Amino acid sequence: MPWLPYTRVIDRVPRPYLSVWREPGEPYSALIDSGSDDSSIPLGLASTLGIRFDPDRPRRIFGAGGYYREWISDDDMDLNCTLGPLVLKRPALNSAVPFIILGRSDAFAAYRFAFDQRALRFQIEPYS
Repeated sequence: MPWLPYTRVIDRVPRPYLSVWREPGEPYSALIDSGSDDSSIPLGLASTLGIRFDPDRPRRIFGAGGYYREWISDDDMDLNCTLGPLVLKRPALNSAVPFIILGRSDAFAAYRFAFDQRALRFQIEPYS
């Protein structure tokens, strides 16, 4: 598998972002986050994409930025990436995250990732 470069999306820090999209549609940046248990989607993007959730059922979560509120999607979310399909299992919807976060419960279960921090690059390949 070829190495993909880290990119800068929001700030000046290069990070391992993967381009993901829904058919048909524009690509979105998704941070590959080995420290995240589950995948998350920005609440505004979830609304734009028509992702269903119960707005009366927020949950309080503690993460890297402290406590925040999030909602759980009613359904899985089908995405595509460079290597093929990627299904986010009932992702969290959160107004505090500025981009999609790919967590261990689904993205890391479907694909194997390798990181080369010194060279600021990563690899991704599907499990066979």
